[in-house]
Amino acid sequence: MVAALRCFSRRGFAGTSLADIESEARLSPGAGSTYRYFGSKRAMLEAAVDHAVARANERTTPTPTTLPDAARASLAGMDELRDLTRIVLRDLDEFPDLLMPVVDRLLEGPIRMVAAQLATAQPSVDSEAMATLLIGGLVNV
Repeated sequence: MVAALRCFSRRGFAGTSLADIESEARLSPGAGSTYRYFGSKRAMLEAAVDHAVARANERTTPTPTTLPDAARASLAGMDELRDLTRIVLRDLDEFPDLLMPVVDRLLEGPIRMVAAQLATAQPSVDSEAMATLLIGGLVNV
């Protein structure tokens, strides 16, 4: 899945062949071994996106205690999701069924997490608005 994610990230869905993915995975390109596991290139994209989202969801980091620590953790998480983000920006508008779980993981999930932390630390602040500004600012860097 990592090889597929890398290839789709670099070349886009249309520009990536199954042979490219097989080469990246150090399999015999064009031998057809991929079709034993995936019926199509789209099925491979789906599996690669699902795998990347699942890995991101399994990622554990210590709860940041300061805003700079939270920003660093968010940026590190975004760096780890670089390939997935490129796919979203380039191709997933063509695959709306795959887009929503990714948007939730990359944007809405972090906003909810930061909002919850802010609500606890600063109850007088509109935590949802502040979290949207903070995470939105990081995402749009």
